[in-house]
Formats: sequence, structure tokens, C-alpha cells
Amino acid sequence: MKLNKIIFPAPKASYDQNSLLGEIIYIPRNSLLSDLQQEYDVVNGKTTASFTSVLSASQNSLSTMSTRTHHIPCLFMPYQSGSSKLLMYYHGNAEDIGLSYEMLDHLKQSLKINILAVEYPGYGIYREPGGCNSEKITEDCDYVYQYVLQETGLREKDILIFGRSMGSGPATYLCAHHNPGALILMSPYTSIKNIVKNKVGFLSILVAEHFDNLKLMPKVKCPTFIVHGQKDTLIPFEHAQQLNEKCSGQTFMVLPTEMTHNDFDFYQDLIKPIFQFLLQIKMNTGPNKRTSKVIFNENLYIPPDESNPIQNKIIQSAGATRSKSQNPHARSTALIKQVTYNIEDVRQQMIESPTPTKIPSQNGSAKKKVIVVDD
Repeated sequence: MKLNKIIFPAPKASYDQNSLLGEIIYIPRNSLLSDLQQEYDVVNGKTTASFTSVLSASQNSLSTMSTRTHHIPCLFMPYQSGSSKLLMYYHGNAEDIGLSYEMLDHLKQSLKINILAVEYPGYGIYREPGGCNSEKITEDCDYVYQYVLQETGLREKDILIFGRSMGSGPATYLCAHHNPGALILMSPYTSIKNIVKNKVGFLSILVAEHFDNLKLMPKVKCPTFIVHGQKDTLIPFEHAQQLNEKCSGQTFMVLPTEMTHNDFDFYQDLIKPIFQFLLQIKMNTGPNKRTSKVIFNENLYIPPDESNPIQNKIIQSAGATRSKSQNPHARSTALIKQVTYNIEDVRQQMIESPTPTKIPSQNGSAKKKVIVVDD
């Protein structure tokens, strides 16, 4: 149905291969692994047989995969002092990973965590035959998640999944099918069909279902943090309340009274509550004595020539990296104040501050905690 095309209206690309050179990695697809097995054995110093077998269970047939672009572009932002945790980020509908750069940079510095932002098919530099749909996004989600585990050696419990707005769909999907350390949802929806229903009523019957988060939430077992502004007119905060009730795992929901879909206080509405959530689940994202840096193979930073399948089979040494000062997306911090609070700062503030307002969940479960933030 043509109305479904309005669901994924990719904006004009905010970046190209050169503007984020040295910060974008190109994760190769499974369709290449069978052809490049020997090359990857040499470059990575390990076999790919086990990796290929893991992927076979979650990927479509190679005939289907061969029609898709060979690499998935992802923005990798390592925390320079080292962190044993990785936050995988799925952005909103009206942005790409370039437009997400500033917020992610502040998240990285504030949480002291490595960040990997996954691009959607048809967004940014991710040119994809046939454009974007939810099936392609979830296929990429599975692939990148498995690749990260294999490439970095991280444990699932060391990975946090963050989905904002439309990104709450792929984020919830991942956590319903895997068991990462935590799920963070910002301005989430019950389903895209329900968003359309809120806007155009009966016309929603013409729109196919995409990302039914309400159906998936009971399958999410990992600790879940939800933040949703009460002044959000695009996705009403009642969506978050419904998701909170459906989640079968430990949840922590925050409903800032003045937050909208796009305007929010970075520290009060997001960072401080996330720190409280991390304290509750006893997760430390910052450096410690055992911390080693998360590193991807340097060859992943080479921009591929998707138009030349033969050249795609040649793995070259990494090119020059681009410093942050040269990056056009490292913009002014006027809109979002950079904060470097750590867990101890927040713990002290929690001791000194009055107890936040709590709203009991409808099912009376003690595992669900809801806080209303008066901005």
C-alpha cells in the first residue's frame, strides 16, 4: 500500500563518507562472508565458520540477501578513557546518524560509554534498493547485534539498546529476541499503526503494521528504562504507560511534565534518570580496573564501493582517521549542555533530594517504578 511509504520518510542525508571519515564503520553483510571467508580469516586472525552459522538462523536466504547493499554503515563513537559497555542507538524517523551526532556525543561523555549508532536502509549514505521498511531494519538489527558480539567479544550483558521515537521499534524487537544488559526507550510508541490511528483515525486500516512494540514487550526480559514527555503531541505519553505495563522485566519509567517530543532538558529529563536506572540495576558504564577499550577491525573504516562487487571482495588496510575537530557534526553545544556527571554525583543528589513522586502500576508489581519529573 502506497500509504506505507509515509512511514519511513528519510530526510536528506546530513553527512557523507568524507564528513564522518574515521567514525563510520561499514559492517559487511552475510552474503559477502561466504565469498570472503578466507580473506576474513587472514585479516581478523580467526575463523568465520561459527559466525556464519550463527547468522544463518536469523537471516533470510542468500538469494534475498544478495539483492541488498553489501555493507551497513554505523557511527562508532568510542569512549576514549575506555568502557566495557556499548550502547547501540536507533534514531528517530526525521533524522539519520549524522543528525544524531551531537546528542550521541553528549551521551557518550555523560554516561562514559561506547556508542554504536546503526543507520537505517535508505537513510544517510545507506543507499538501498527499494528503500526502507521494517523488515529490512529488523534484519539489520539482528545482523549488527550478532556481528558486534562476534567482532568485539562483548557479552550480551555489556550491551545497552537505546531506541528513540521510531527507533523504539527496532530496539524493542532486539530485546524481545535477545538478552542484552538493558533497554532504553525515549518517546516510544505501542505500534506505528496506533500512531497513524491517533492522527488520521479510520485511515489507519490502510497502513500495514510496523513494529508492534505492545505485542513484543512481554517478551522483553532485560531491565527497561522508559522516558516520555507529557507534552508530546506526536506520540502521546500514554503509549509509554501501556508499554511499561506490558513489560515482563524490571522497569523504570520517567514522565517529565514539560518535555515534548523534541524539546527536553538533557540532564534533568534524560541523563539523571538514566543514572538512577543504572544504579537500580547495578550497572557501571564507566572505566574500571578491568576495562579494556572496545575496538573494531580497522578495515571496517574503509568506505566500500558498492557499485563494484569485485572491489568489495578486496580488504585493504585502514585509511586515515578524521579528528573530531574536523568533523562538521561536532557542532556548538548551545542547545544541549554538555554534562560530565558520574554515578557518584547522582547518588549524592538522590540522598540529598526529596523522594520523587511515585505512581503505583496498575498491576501492583513492585518491580515497576514510575516517576513524574516537575521541570
